[in-house]
Amino acid sequence: MTKTATAILSAAAAAAATAGATILCLPARANEGGWDKLYELGVKPTVQDPDGAVLTADGKVDVHRSPFRFARCQVPAGWELRDSGVSLWQKRLFDGDGRMLAKVFYKPTGGGGSIHVFLTEDDPMAEPDVIPAFTAEPLLPAPTISDGEHVYGLARRLNPGGREHLVERGVKFLDGGDYQYHDVILPAGWQIRHTDNVFVRQLFDADGKHVAKMFYKPTGGTPSVHVILTEQDARSYA
Repeated sequence: MTKTATAILSAAAAAAATAGATILCLPARANEGGWDKLYELGVKPTVQDPDGAVLTADGKVDVHRSPFRFARCQVPAGWELRDSGVSLWQKRLFDGDGRMLAKVFYKPTGGGGSIHVFLTEDDPMAEPDVIPAFTAEPLLPAPTISDGEHVYGLARRLNPGGREHLVERGVKFLDGGDYQYHDVILPAGWQIRHTDNVFVRQLFDADGKHVAKMFYKPTGGTPSVHVILTEQDARSYA
């Protein structure tokens, strides 16, 4: 057999081995033994984005050099990340047979996130999730409705004219908050709605008019708000 034929067969075999494989981005920070378990289950880190996790010479995640980053991984067919229903900042990792393998935690205001991989059948972290009693729906999205007294943390970084526009609409800016968020009181009936992007929310007034779009950054950086000021804004940030 020629070298060319051998190379073709090798490439075909490799393609067959990875058929149906999925690419998922998982936090580099994990519980002790977590990444070893993922490797055992067939997870293979791939070439990283410029700001992705650093890999070792043998192609594994160098956690010590990239604790706040995400590793781009090839996972077996059927694996997926699902919403937890517990928090906007939590996901669950399932294999192709529907077995939960890990819990994934994100930190929107810095710190990247972490993954807890179940190493044993009786891992305490593998216990069923408890859905918060205050939400009527077991899964998102469920709008958060302001009754006029609710204090909400609104990102300090707003587009020019955004704060003034919100004040005109009845939003009250308070003195509290931290270096990234203002404490505000939203007018009665305003809603904060989730979107299909876990790091984006939308703000609507009591009449259902789109007021602003809010952006969060899972790997650090300042969150921001774009207040809808013009018709062009309304189209661009719909």
